[in-house]
Amino acid sequence: MRTKTQKNLVPCIFLITFLFSMSELFSEVYLDGAGKGDDDGKSGPPLPLNEHKLWTEPVVVNGVKLGIEMSLLDEPFSICLSRMKKLYPDAQMTSNNKSLLFEITKNGVRRRIYIVGIGGIYPSIQFAVDMSQNIPENFTWPRDLPLPSGAIPQRYVALPDRGSVMGSFRSISDPKTTIDMLSSLLESDGWVSAGAGSDLRPESSGGIYLKTDPVRVMNIAAGKNKSGECFATVYMHTAKK
Repeated sequence: MRTKTQKNLVPCIFLITFLFSMSELFSEVYLDGAGKGDDDGKSGPPLPLNEHKLWTEPVVVNGVKLGIEMSLLDEPFSICLSRMKKLYPDAQMTSNNKSLLFEITKNGVRRRIYIVGIGGIYPSIQFAVDMSQNIPENFTWPRDLPLPSGAIPQRYVALPDRGSVMGSFRSISDPKTTIDMLSSLLESDGWVSAGAGSDLRPESSGGIYLKTDPVRVMNIAAGKNKSGECFATVYMHTAKK
């Protein structure tokens, strides 16, 4: 049985897993600037982080089966940042004042780690994915997710144990037109609108759709990046019976 803490972390886990899969993993799109952590005040060799593992969950990224591991950390984020920089001085990493994203290679396997400062009894949380295979650029788009004509698939991530799948694509149209096309595809497939999405930026568009037998919810959103290109995401969750 999942604990309350585990259940509350599910949305965060999914988004972080999705972030792991993006080709712009170490770009400023996700983390603005390089962070400078406080020194942990200890001399001698850097200490490893004290991890309290929650659980490991299977994840599929562009058809490749991986696993994401979640752990709570005893140390504040500033200490985590300082220790990781000392432990892995040659690692590819980027950070801000609340999060650290980096990659190391051990025994020939690339391991991507994302640490976030959250405060509380366990002030930091860590997500790790072992990239035993390269994520392919070309893949088969999930048949349950809508894809407008002319759209260019970018990534998809599925959490099989939770009945969840998320995909992203680049659209040749503006955000509103892209959402209109997605809405048309969904409605023609029997989905019913449940209203506009929440927390959307002014230049973005979105919506929520529902379907029964089995019960499913679809969240769609589209917006422009810094280069003015339109990108969209579609997320579907199937309720367990």
